[in-house]
Amino acid sequence: MKTTPNQSLASRSRIKFGCALKTCWFSWFHSLTLMKIPKQANKYCPYCRKHTMHKIILEKVHSRPKTKKRALKWGVRHYAKISSGYVGSPRPIIHDKAKTTRKANMRFECAVCKKSYFKQRPIRLKKVEQA
Repeated sequence: MKTTPNQSLASRSRIKFGCALKTCWFSWFHSLTLMKIPKQANKYCPYCRKHTMHKIILEKVHSRPKTKKRALKWGVRHYAKISSGYVGSPRPIIHDKAKTTRKANMRFECAVCKKSYFKQRPIRLKKVEQA
């Protein structure tokens, strides 16, 4: 495609690398906006081995359950001994969370066989809503 001298550098690069720029911009913009997910979708059921209507259920992604700290374990005693007195914490204190978004866990329930399964790789989104 020929470019005229009046075209800006950005528009020229968009013509040349249209696909790459479009996908980068879309993925960035996609993570900031609200995503509406339908309540039903026609999907492949691995149990029926054919395409059927599926009910989509959004579930919260929970973090791993925390274990109880045993007061007499060596690590707990060692940490208490190091952090006692006028010194600071021996380990870095993390104030900011690393990720601001959570993964949307979608569970698909087949309308024919009533079996449900999760999406293998959930999408990381800020806001998810069922339309």
